[in-house]
Amino acid sequence: MKLTLYPTPIPLKDLQSIQQMLAKDDLISSAFPPARINVYDCFSFLQQKDLYGIDTYFILDRNIFTRIVSLARGEGVPQKKEAENAYRIAAGALAFFQCCNALVEPCMPLLEEASIANEELRLFRKADNIAPQHFADIALGRSDRLEPQLTNKSELDENEKLPELPMWWTINYALALKLAMLELESVSQRTKLERFFKWLHEDYVWSASAVLFAAVYFSPKRKRGMLKRLRAKDRGIALNGIKNAVWDMTLLTMWSGNCHFARGTKKIWFLCSRDEAVKMIARSLVSTEASAERGKQIFVNYWGQHDGDALDKYYWQLTGLSPGVSIIGRWRASPQS
Repeated sequence: MKLTLYPTPIPLKDLQSIQQMLAKDDLISSAFPPARINVYDCFSFLQQKDLYGIDTYFILDRNIFTRIVSLARGEGVPQKKEAENAYRIAAGALAFFQCCNALVEPCMPLLEEASIANEELRLFRKADNIAPQHFADIALGRSDRLEPQLTNKSELDENEKLPELPMWWTINYALALKLAMLELESVSQRTKLERFFKWLHEDYVWSASAVLFAAVYFSPKRKRGMLKRLRAKDRGIALNGIKNAVWDMTLLTMWSGNCHFARGTKKIWFLCSRDEAVKMIARSLVSTEASAERGKQIFVNYWGQHDGDALDKYYWQLTGLSPGVSIIGRWRASPQS
């Protein structure tokens, strides 16, 4: 029997504590069921690389990304408990990624604030090149900030190009505006979703992330903050809330596209977010266990048995697909620019 030992850049006890922290926060979304891979076990990823040459990639949402950037800027962990927790989890996430020898994709959070993208990319590259023990110490509460000598060094490759805005952002913008218009109509929530599906079918384009976003948003299980301050008197504030939803949908589209196009390659992609709506949608959007019954269960989980069955039937009527064809498979195949 061959025994392989994988050294880690931080003490095993620290790594285990960070893994438990991330698991408790339910940070990582995966296309694989827990029985296939434990996403909070660093050694799972090291073994995949060692045995099969598989590279691991993590996509971050902006909330995690900006906290890593703030620490790289030399800022300290805030004292308010909720904010403090968010910073320590972000620090723990980066230490975990580094221990896994994983690659982190900062594309989407950079695009959200294009005017400061160059500075944020420089700071993120700086953070990613700092020894993980420093972030482990912040995650575990031993320190509240990086030492000044660590934050003074620049790590930006001058030849590194910033990503371009993906095509799907523009598509998702129109989808989010339609969602907002329907939300303001005086009809039932189920009618709003059915009208959204009909509009997609007759006048626009089927989008995996938008279908699921709408299914959650109009449902009894709506998560807080999906379309922020839609009824604000200042329409600029409402529009900013809509744009936040666009970024969420585009993040989900990017992740599902990467997972889809990685099939048959030596890459696996994971999504890291603390946003409850994003996590709920992500775990329905991409699955290696796609089936028509699973697709139906998505509607039932959000809407209950009666309305869920009706919405599932309505979806099949619009798409013209046989219920034997996986609804997840269809959604997962959304193109990526």
